[in-house]
Amino acid sequence: MRVGRILLLGLFVSGLGMSAAFAQPADDRAVYADDADSYKRADKTTPANISYQTVNKTLPYYVAPSTVSHPNLLPPRDHVNLGAGDLKATWTWTENGTTHLGFTITGNKADIIVNSTGTANVEVVEVSPDCGNGEMSKIQIIGTGAPKLKVLSAELVTVGTITAAATTGTNVIPAAQSMKGFMYSTCDISKVNGKSVKLTLQSTEDNLPVADVLRKYSFTVNCVIYRHKNDGTYTIDGTSTVSLDHNSTNKAFVDGATGSDFTVTIPAITAPDPVQNEDYVDVIFYLGGSEGRDGVASSISHRSDNPLTAGFTTANITSYPYDKTNDELFAMVRLTDKPKTGPIYHIPYNY
Repeated sequence: MRVGRILLLGLFVSGLGMSAAFAQPADDRAVYADDADSYKRADKTTPANISYQTVNKTLPYYVAPSTVSHPNLLPPRDHVNLGAGDLKATWTWTENGTTHLGFTITGNKADIIVNSTGTANVEVVEVSPDCGNGEMSKIQIIGTGAPKLKVLSAELVTVGTITAAATTGTNVIPAAQSMKGFMYSTCDISKVNGKSVKLTLQSTEDNLPVADVLRKYSFTVNCVIYRHKNDGTYTIDGTSTVSLDHNSTNKAFVDGATGSDFTVTIPAITAPDPVQNEDYVDVIFYLGGSEGRDGVASSISHRSDNPLTAGFTTANITSYPYDKTNDELFAMVRLTDKPKTGPIYHIPYNY
């Protein structure tokens, strides 16, 4: 008797090869459908028999019942979410050699939680009351870390790389408070208005290859303008706006090593007004979340939220917060007042 193919929730693309040790048993009958109940055969995806899953998340995995012990499950065999009355065997699910996972098994289904990051080799065997153990099927579940993004570098295209380190205070909008980033300061408005800022973003997602095509992320680049006065007060000019929006259906690739470039445009601003005691104007581009989130989501983390759950919406996508302590998250262009030449002093006529 042969154990059925593992079928699992599918967002699978290239990135890693698959060792022969984790190939599924040869299918000499090809009787199982590629897709079943919105799930995808793991051996029909690339890379084969590998499933990336975010740490602390649970996903369902199904194994198709053997055609030998389940002769009444007729072609096209495109269902794996079966009732107890349709199942004539039991299945054992084993993590071989590691302890990254937890299993809750019901019939031919295993709800698997990733408790810690790392690679887990999972083995599944169908057990028939008459024929004993079937041939083993295997899959690798790779537990990935929480997704992160940061600003690796920033460039004012007309000037060059922005190198000065800066932090935002607590007198800006909450989403942009206490962030680390980069700042460029000038009194020349011609270098600012309508000019482009290139942000090189870098992703972090442990155990996912740094250039894998699955490194796609949902995030925003927001823009807020503040006018600063000599007395230290800071007044927002308008409201925070979205300069760049990659929502959950339009995720962007962000390389995990060299980073990926995104360009935003500085809106038209006016110079500091001395009459209003203004000494500079800040234009801040900072990382935010799309679709009501305040953090980042990735292709892997979105999939790991199990979008096949009944009633799933974008509100159910987990938002992973930005690391304000360790990561640069903004680029700021500061337009200062032009210098005013002071009076000349000389020796008085007291002699």
